[in-house]
Amino acid sequence: MQYRYSHWVAGGWDEGDWQIGLHDCRADRASLKEDVFSLGFRDGVWVQQRQADGGRRLFSTGEAWIDFPLAYRNGWGVSACLFTEEGETARRREYGGAELVKWLEEGAGAELEFLYEYTGYQRFLFDCWLWCPEPPCHRECQLLILAEQMVCRWNEMQEVEG
Repeated sequence: MQYRYSHWVAGGWDEGDWQIGLHDCRADRASLKEDVFSLGFRDGVWVQQRQADGGRRLFSTGEAWIDFPLAYRNGWGVSACLFTEEGETARRREYGGAELVKWLEEGAGAELEFLYEYTGYQRFLFDCWLWCPEPPCHRECQLLILAEQMVCRWNEMQEVEG
């Protein structure tokens, strides 16, 4: 599908005129094909645009897709860790990208809400909530994607009045 807007973010700080923000955005679809991990955001993502005077304008996109061309082959570059509390103990269980794709299958009702992001050389690390239709309704999740960049695509932008 062709998109009207496209912006890529290299691993590390995005210092361009546009900055992509995923805070409070929810991915409701995912795919892992030909060493590209993709997340679909039905309600869009945030875009901040730097102005010539140094100010910034904030936009909300319509539906958006973010592609991560993986740094390693065979989907090895995607890891999702879910955390569960059992009494006073927190347990961590690691899953691969294929499992994350299954959780976010169309009609499954799960969503991955992004809270915080940390980037570095070939690393995109996100703290998230995994929302599910059945109990437990949400679980803490940490998503690590080993990729050189993330490529964001969308068709609509609506300015957010602040």
